[in-house]
Amino acid sequence: MGDLTSVLSALRKSGLLLKQDKALPNVVTTITGESLTASRWSHPRAAEIYAALEQVSERTDVIETKLSAAKVTFVLAPLWPALLGVATCREPWQLASLSTPAKRVRLAGPSGVT
Repeated sequence: MGDLTSVLSALRKSGLLLKQDKALPNVVTTITGESLTASRWSHPRAAEIYAALEQVSERTDVIETKLSAAKVTFVLAPLWPALLGVATCREPWQLASLSTPAKRVRLAGPSGVT
């Protein structure tokens, strides 16, 4: 339970926490105390890392989404309105790298009609 406690404490500090990253705050570094250069599966504490990731994933006050560099990020409930705002604002920077078919779908909105 100590690993989950430390992960939740780190998550509460900023409201979001990456699953794994070499530079930014993340679950794996929070548990191991080190920035991994290899897969977390090869770490001696892999089972503990996996268990903590599963426990965080199952929480009803946390969602997983891909944010920075398309990396899985855990986001606490208080930040969900801001996340939704960014996700639905349709700013040019959000659409710039989309393919033409993806732009059509994205611009169509929830009903699928342009």
